[in-house]
Amino acid sequence: MLTKIIAIIAALLITTTPVLAKQRVAISDRCKELGVQCPQAQVLEIGKKLGELYYETHGKKPLKTVRGINIYYSTDLPLIDQAIRAVNKQMELITNS
Repeated sequence: MLTKIIAIIAALLITTTPVLAKQRVAISDRCKELGVQCPQAQVLEIGKKLGELYYETHGKKPLKTVRGINIYYSTDLPLIDQAIRAVNKQMELITNS
């Protein structure tokens, strides 16, 4: 009996741990972590680019908050970083031209 209970608990932990490990990530927070200065207008551009990248990768739009803001998780960090790099590169080209 005890073995069955332990097996059930272990199975529950294994199946729910990845979901619990996902944390929401804000674009502005990620910019700070990377040491990139992103004014609000740039954060909005990154958000647009990130939405496109997310759709291209997953074939669907990201979940949204009640206020209509896209939700991204720690599992999306590679896409978030890619969007930040793309918009920063675009901004550099505009500034240098």
